[in-house]
Amino acid sequence: MERVLFDESETYTVAAKPKKPLRRFLGALILLTVLPMGFVLLTLEATEPFGTPDGCIMCHERKT
Repeated sequence: MERVLFDESETYTVAAKPKKPLRRFLGALILLTVLPMGFVLLTLEATEPFGTPDGCIMCHERKT
C-alpha cells in the first residue's frame, strides 16, 4: 500500500479504490452477450447436419 505522510508525527494509508461502475457494467454486458452468443453458435453448428436432405434421411424415409 502507498503511504501518505500528512505531518511529521502521523502516517496514513490510502484505502483501495472500489471498482468503477462503468467498468463493472461493461464486464457484465460482455458476459451477458458473449455467453449466449456462444451458446447460439454451438447450437447452430450442432443442428447443421439435420438441415440437409441427407441429414433427414438418417431418421426418415425418402418419399419419391
